[in-house]
Amino acid sequence: MTTWTLTTSSPDAERVTMGSARDPRRARRDLVAAARTQMQHAPAAGTPRYVLHQDGVIVAIIQTGLTEAGTPDHAGAAGMLDRLDHSRKPFED
Repeated sequence: MTTWTLTTSSPDAERVTMGSARDPRRARRDLVAAARTQMQHAPAAGTPRYVLHQDGVIVAIIQTGLTEAGTPDHAGAAGMLDRLDHSRKPFED
């Protein structure tokens, strides 16, 4: 059994989502899906931070940044998830 945890933090709140799956690949997909859902529901004005753990190991820390116009870049944060959905070492080419 592989466990995962997603912690979503903003200046005024923190939310923890947990889950498990029978194998690591499924757990990673579930973790990424949970993060993607949280990002879709992020407040328009906020810049939340997402901390993703799998089996107690940090998979990623994604901090929502700002666009050139100064608005939260939720799309950019969500784009980071595409690299996590398929590889154990997602940032190696």
